[in-house]
Amino acid sequence: MRKRLQRLQRRRIVSVVIIIAVLILAVRVALNQFDPSLTLAGPSLVPNSDFAVDADNDKLPDGWITAGVGGIERGTFTVDGNGYGVFINGVNNWLKTPYVAVQPGNSYRVAFQALADDQSKRSPTQVEAWFHWRDERGTEFSIEYGAAQTVPFGTWAETRVAKTAPDRALQLAISIHPLTDDRIVVDAFSVSQVGVAVAPWPHGKQAAVAFSFDYETAMGGLV
Repeated sequence: MRKRLQRLQRRRIVSVVIIIAVLILAVRVALNQFDPSLTLAGPSLVPNSDFAVDADNDKLPDGWITAGVGGIERGTFTVDGNGYGVFINGVNNWLKTPYVAVQPGNSYRVAFQALADDQSKRSPTQVEAWFHWRDERGTEFSIEYGAAQTVPFGTWAETRVAKTAPDRALQLAISIHPLTDDRIVVDAFSVSQVGVAVAPWPHGKQAAVAFSFDYETAMGGLV
């Protein structure tokens, strides 16, 4: 009877270990296929991300940086008719957010609505979002380029790109770059942390799930 009970308890322990191993594998597979741009995101990290504040009345959202060549202006043309959007005119122009604090290994997503607004061309254009990473000294050490995305003429469309903060990255800014000499309008802008932060596995980037149990207790004191 005692041996039979031992065998049953061992089988239970083996079953539990197998189930946990399968769950670990499932988590790893899911994270390998994980696209941060498609998951839920937190609130926007960027101050004045709605372009609402222009205390110095220079027609630019306070805290944001431009190329300094003109052609960028805050306006009231928006997705829902409320608040403010920003017009960006020209292929050599760009609009850049203030830097925000980030953590290496976390994923960050930029999302915004945009449409082409050049009445002389009335054609779609394209836009890119660039990720500017800074280290602890405030030195920009990497720029990652989001894929070019189509901006339709006269119709709002969402641009959405996500990147994972590299090692050393403690600050992030996003810049928006039109790819043709067209005017675009940007609205509903946000930069958010997305996904689940998982501590890196030693010597690799696989997610790990740790678990432990008291084997002797689980065996009912039979070992």
